[in-house]
Amino acid sequence: MLMRKIYTVIVIIASACFVNAQQRTLHSQYIFNDFILNPAIAGTGNYSPAALSLRKQWVGINEAPVTQSLSWHTYCGKNVGMGGYIFNDVAGPTRRTGINYSFAYHVKIKENNKLSFGLAGQLFQYLLESDKLITAEPDDQAIYEDNTNQLIPDITFGMYYFSNSYYVGFTAFNLIQTRLDMYDVSVANQNNLLRTYYLTGGYKIDLNDSYMLEPSLHMQFMETSPLQFDITARLVYEKVIWAGFSYRLKDAVVCLVGTSYRFLDFGYSYDITLSDLKDYNSGSHELFIGYRFLNKFSSTEKSKVPWFKRNRMYSPIF
Repeated sequence: MLMRKIYTVIVIIASACFVNAQQRTLHSQYIFNDFILNPAIAGTGNYSPAALSLRKQWVGINEAPVTQSLSWHTYCGKNVGMGGYIFNDVAGPTRRTGINYSFAYHVKIKENNKLSFGLAGQLFQYLLESDKLITAEPDDQAIYEDNTNQLIPDITFGMYYFSNSYYVGFTAFNLIQTRLDMYDVSVANQNNLLRTYYLTGGYKIDLNDSYMLEPSLHMQFMETSPLQFDITARLVYEKVIWAGFSYRLKDAVVCLVGTSYRFLDFGYSYDITLSDLKDYNSGSHELFIGYRFLNKFSSTEKSKVPWFKRNRMYSPIF
């Protein structure tokens, strides 16, 4: 009985560390799938983009994280943007599946410059499948008789300042800091969802009539973890084809490519692992597919132009 309690505590500690590390999903293509990182981005374009993102991390490692998300947002008129997304994030024995709804309000600062405030509500199912755990004592009932299945509410706040050539965004996740009770044990289990902060910025530089360079930075800070950041640069040709590279601090180098065709956008990234896991996996893959729906409203002065006279080829990434 004593050994079972010891194993229970060990599993709880290990699982808590794992969950804390995976509280926010990782995205190499944060430039193009920015709405799921900041609710204030809802409705900031002249289109209504739908985006599907698929990520498989650390290929070759069993039970490595896999993430899928489907998002959509739009401008509703009167400085209001709305949107939402569904997501599924699996990492080892844990799974998060949920839905998010976002509301944003845009304030015009000066010509072509706006500040947007966003608030999102989120509800997801957190599941820990104990039958996927391996213990030192086979068939340990202290572990296998319990599964964790919780509905977790949460709130996210975001700010986004943008113009035609640059943007800066800030996001605060897990404002409620809900506690995850993985096991009903007598030992206190402090495994709250920790507040996480994102800071993202980028600048678009027109090199000539054909080429555009966009450097960007994405920083992540969790209250109990060191600062993490991605620094990215991509080169765009004729607003149709692009390629770039990212460096994620002490973790990976990322190769990115993509293209746009009419209302469709495609992006692919491959992460080359630099951490101690590099000898155990063959990298990470992420695929992005986007579709730009026409919007009868617009967050810019183009809303005053009849829709049939506008340029119908909008692009969310240039």
